[in-house]
Amino acid sequence: MIKFFRQIRYNLLESGKTGKYFKYAIGEIILVVIGILIALSINNKNELKKNDIVVNLILKQIHSELAYNIKRIDELALDLKKKDSFIHLIMNNKLDHKNYKRNADFVISNSDVMIIKDEGFKSFMLNPSIISSHIAPLVIDLKELYITAVIYN
Repeated sequence: MIKFFRQIRYNLLESGKTGKYFKYAIGEIILVVIGILIALSINNKNELKKNDIVVNLILKQIHSELAYNIKRIDELALDLKKKDSFIHLIMNNKLDHKNYKRNADFVISNSDVMIIKDEGFKSFMLNPSIISSHIAPLVIDLKELYITAVIYN
């Protein structure tokens, strides 16, 4: 194919048709530029697809971490509610010595430690270039949620 185009250029120069040669050369340059633009467009689309895949994986991770955090908070709330009820019984002298001894360890134990899972959120913060405009509000909300959680943790 290259030999074919080389032959066309040679024939145009040999026959003294420089005007046609320049038109041909400009056409060839335009074709090359169009080819490069098409290649760049395809590359950009592929990069966007890759980013979307990464973002979706991170969002799935955040979803599962939030579900875990909510479940853990519910468990802690239930424990605290039980402790509160037990302490209320103790303060109102409605608990006999036997039940007090059996449940004292439960009240004293330190089960109210909450470690928040936030690896997915940290992935977003480490890769801000993958955050597109349509998920930026979500990331802002997540940032507010996790920063508030860290402050109160």
